[in-house]
Amino acid sequence: MSRLIIGLCGRKHSGKSTAAEAIVRHLEDDATVISLAGPIKETVQSVTGACCKQDKEILRPVLQSYGEAMKQLYGREYWVEAATRRWNVLCNHYSSMICDDIRFPFEADWIRSLGGFVIGINSPRTDTSDTHTSETSVDDIVPDYTVCNDGSIYEFRGNILAAVKHYEANIRDK
Repeated sequence: MSRLIIGLCGRKHSGKSTAAEAIVRHLEDDATVISLAGPIKETVQSVTGACCKQDKEILRPVLQSYGEAMKQLYGREYWVEAATRRWNVLCNHYSSMICDDIRFPFEADWIRSLGGFVIGINSPRTDTSDTHTSETSVDDIVPDYTVCNDGSIYEFRGNILAAVKHYEANIRDK
């Protein structure tokens, strides 16, 4: 199997995690999901003890502020570099990586620098009231493939897998 690197971009609640789960199943668990926000969530959880989805919504401003503060202190690539270090370890165990939270154009560039592909997810159910840069910068990303999440979950998964199969076919053609 070819090595697949896939980035998923979209605003909050667009379906990125659902798409990542569908791709992992499609790749028969020979893929890992690396979230740029994973270490952010782990750090905030260690401080607050919060862990459920409801807590995440309450703590979203804290998560966003911490993520941006670390980029201001250590450079905008801080979380990308952390994800790269994690992938460099995990690539010995998995043939593919899905990053389920691409939110900035330079993060999409990172996926492409690894030979990857960015799938944009749009949904009419997406919350557009959050004006934090980590939400609004998603609109500046030009994805390689766009999927609209406006039907059933089965249709959405099918459309995501169609994008992945398109990417797989392009890799084989190269």
